[in-house]
Amino acid sequence: MRRVHLFLLVCGLAAAVSGQAEDGPPPDAAAPIPCAIGVPGAPACTASKKELQEAKSAFRRGLKVANSKHLDEAFLRFDEAARLVPMEVQYVTARELARGQLVYEHLERGNELLAAKQEVAALAEFRSALQLDPQNEFAQQRLKDVLGEWKPQADHTARVLEDSGEIRVRPVDERATFHYRGGARGLFDELSNAYGVQALVDEVVEDKRVRFEVQDVDFYTAMRLACQVTKTMWTPLDANQMLVTVGNQENHQAFDRM
Repeated sequence: MRRVHLFLLVCGLAAAVSGQAEDGPPPDAAAPIPCAIGVPGAPACTASKKELQEAKSAFRRGLKVANSKHLDEAFLRFDEAARLVPMEVQYVTARELARGQLVYEHLERGNELLAAKQEVAALAEFRSALQLDPQNEFAQQRLKDVLGEWKPQADHTARVLEDSGEIRVRPVDERATFHYRGGARGLFDELSNAYGVQALVDEVVEDKRVRFEVQDVDFYTAMRLACQVTKTMWTPLDANQMLVTVGNQENHQAFDRM
């Protein structure tokens, strides 16, 4: 139902744009745009001809793909238009409508996956929702719920909610040597102890016996080699935590965008 409402509103915006094209100034005119004079970082009072044309083109592409149910692409195009001409209400409105719909869909899929005990995939959906809407309290809570299933007493997991932009781990700036033989899960415990980044290993990772002999490597090199040996992948959860899961195509599609 919300998807239908979005498309009706977007279509209304498209009609408004068409009306402006017929009744308003020529498309190559630099129309005045509201601004905050003297405020550092505020938008310019007018947009250039090129910016107006590029914004209108991006907005129309967004309308086209939205009506084709490619909402991810539509959001990017609306965002492009709003960035080029940030004081144009129609562009900003379309972007926020698309953003809200995408957040809703990520949360819905995440809830379905969590109910099906697919915690890793659910985590990816809740993270995607937070990337779009960092202040969404429901997405924050659902993400904490998933993380809590791995480590219920991990108080610092809440920090993953503070910045929904690009996440980076902060390992200790040291090099280490490993002479390890044992289960795959134990290997990541060794890496965690060496670099100060806790590894939450997905239960679907096979705890097969591996041999890991490397010398004088930093965190990223060690993780790359460990993932090759164990056929896994890793993704950061916050500055001090990472998730290790099976390195298949589905998981790469879910987590690489983070």
